[in-house]
Amino acid sequence: MLLNSNYKKRIQTYISKVILTLFILFPQVISGQEYDVESEMEKGIAYFNNAQFNEAFTKFEKISEVLSQSEDQELLPIIYYNCQHCKYLSGDIRGSISYGEKAINLRPLPPDYQIYVLSTLLKAYDELGFKDKCVSTIAKLDLLWKSFKVTDILETLVVYYYIHQDHSKVISFENELQYLTNIDTPNDLDKITYTVHLNTIYMCMSGSFSELKNYNKSISYLEKCLETLTPYTQENKSAIYLDMADQYNKLGDKKSALKYQKLAIETE
Repeated sequence: MLLNSNYKKRIQTYISKVILTLFILFPQVISGQEYDVESEMEKGIAYFNNAQFNEAFTKFEKISEVLSQSEDQELLPIIYYNCQHCKYLSGDIRGSISYGEKAINLRPLPPDYQIYVLSTLLKAYDELGFKDKCVSTIAKLDLLWKSFKVTDILETLVVYYYIHQDHSKVISFENELQYLTNIDTPNDLDKITYTVHLNTIYMCMSGSFSELKNYNKSISYLEKCLETLTPYTQENKSAIYLDMADQYNKLGDKKSALKYQKLAIETE
């Protein structure tokens, strides 16, 4: 089962939006600073949007140092959050953990920031084999899921269990999908992000049902995958058709299997 390979692209888009919001807020908290935080923030944003994550990190790290010495530190954990993602996106997994833990431990973050910090921490802990840290982070994400029911959390949990081949755990979330319908998406970016999350969740569901030999259910989720393709995930279309051909072949439906094999070839 092919999972979406565009995490970095999506998280960069989301963080860019967050950074721009912070940039608007900064003049309210930096009056009197000799260090030109506003100018450095603007440079950091430019670097980040150009995928120059090391350069962006340098700017955000300096801003965090300035804020840590000021009286108003309200935005400091959010700047740590930006540093975390610069490190993660540049491939410095251990460095991303350091700043993610700073963001979480300094003071309570708003729920949306908590979700992204914890999701990235889970990916980093998992990549480095920190099992105990993964367990505690999943527990925190579970609590957030129970309170907020957003696709970001469910995607993180489902992907984690799918990667670890805990297919029974993946499909245990099936009843939770009802909470993800009719969610307000105030703008096109949020709508696309929401749809991409759903697409990944459906891919994991399909793969897990297939592993558990429930091929009809696997096909039903592959159909949902096709319905939730976006410009970010169109490259997965051929692979989805191939998966559908495989499921039909396992069911003994050779005609349908051939149909989707042809569709896969036509969409490559």
